Amino acid sequence: MVGKKISVIGYGKIGQHVVRDLVAKKSIVYVYDKNPKKLIHALAEGYNIINKKYLLVKSDIIFCITGNKSLNEKDIKSIRKECYIFSITSSDDEFDFSKGLKDFSKSYFEPIGVSLIKNNIKIHLVNYGNSINFLHKAVIGNFIYLV
Repeated sequence: MVGKKISVIGYGKIGQHVVRDLVAKKSIVYVYDKNPKKLIHALAEGYNIINKKYLLVKSDIIFCITGNKSLNEKDIKSIRKECYIFSITSSDDEFDFSKGLKDFSKSYFEPIGVSLIKNNIKIHLVNYGNSINFLHKAVIGNFIYLV
């Protein structure tokens, strides 16, 4: 994580903690939120803020923590390099891929995820875009999938 350009989309309660942890790991962290008050808060805390267009082009890793459709097909197609995307909420809440990503070929990787590949662009959706805490069966185990 040291020196990686990491963007956090969503500066709510969970996003704030993720940003602090990433900064402690010596990552280069950028914050984006649709809410200008949250961006001001992030700036006041000493964090770098970024616009969405720039983060899509420059990030090595993106954490999506909004629960409110942070990325869509157009956003994914704007990514111009290899990028890992982690969702902290469910994929249904975090991503709007309703039209599909037909332009990309898919490849699966271990421990669990899917890579979207087009030309020299590789986008890795960890846990297939589902919340990463589900990788460890969350706190209540497999029952979380019933929700």
